[in-house]
Amino acid sequence: MTEPDAEFRGALRDLIPDYTGPADPVPRIVARVRRRRARRRTLLAVGGTGLTVVLALLAPMLLLPAPAGLPAAYPGESAPPIPPPSAPVPAGRPEPPVYPVASGVVDGMPWAIGSTSVSTGARRCLRADGRAFARDTVCFDGWTAGAPVTWAILPVAGGRVTITSIAGVSPGPAVRIRFADGSVQSVPARRTATDPAARFFGVVLAGSVTVRDVTVLDAAGHPIRAAVRNPGSPCRPGPSVGCADPVPGRTPGG
Repeated sequence: MTEPDAEFRGALRDLIPDYTGPADPVPRIVARVRRRRARRRTLLAVGGTGLTVVLALLAPMLLLPAPAGLPAAYPGESAPPIPPPSAPVPAGRPEPPVYPVASGVVDGMPWAIGSTSVSTGARRCLRADGRAFARDTVCFDGWTAGAPVTWAILPVAGGRVTITSIAGVSPGPAVRIRFADGSVQSVPARRTATDPAARFFGVVLAGSVTVRDVTVLDAAGHPIRAAVRNPGSPCRPGPSVGCADPVPGRTPGG
């Protein structure tokens, strides 16, 4: 404060007994600065406490190892793609091989019969393929080497067309099939890789036919054994891919 100001204030005090002069601003400024510093310290303390709580909650998740089999990712980044399996994915069950036995054309429709093994429970089988067939399969696992001839008859009817498939297993190189109307037909029996002990034969005929008997022939066409009227016990593969449903032969008595 300058000397003239002091003299002026003294004169005012003499004229106005209760005059004290303007308040000194320095104490107010100091008090305001102290309040701001106290508020800043309080905010910093609260913010530090909140950050500590957040880090305490996130630390276990950041430190946990990645699940087994999955690659780890850095915090804030997406995990890399899962690598493909090292072992190859197993393929489906392959189609069993079919070995040719007989083929031809009936009523303008090509047909083929082949031997195949469906499974260990149906390993001596014949399958008919063609436009009129749906891979019809018949098996002869009940037949043993040296046993009489056995066969199955599968009539197929579709619209105005009716055909009959005759397929079986023979101990000799050929068979002679005699029908109910007295006609006969000789059919070769072939060895295939399906079963080295069996000889497979098959034929597809037009219409619906009935077999009276079947005779096994030698290579010269002479009968080896007496004619067989009982077709044996052929069957179809069931749901378990084993021999399940019987397929009777059509004879005059059956």
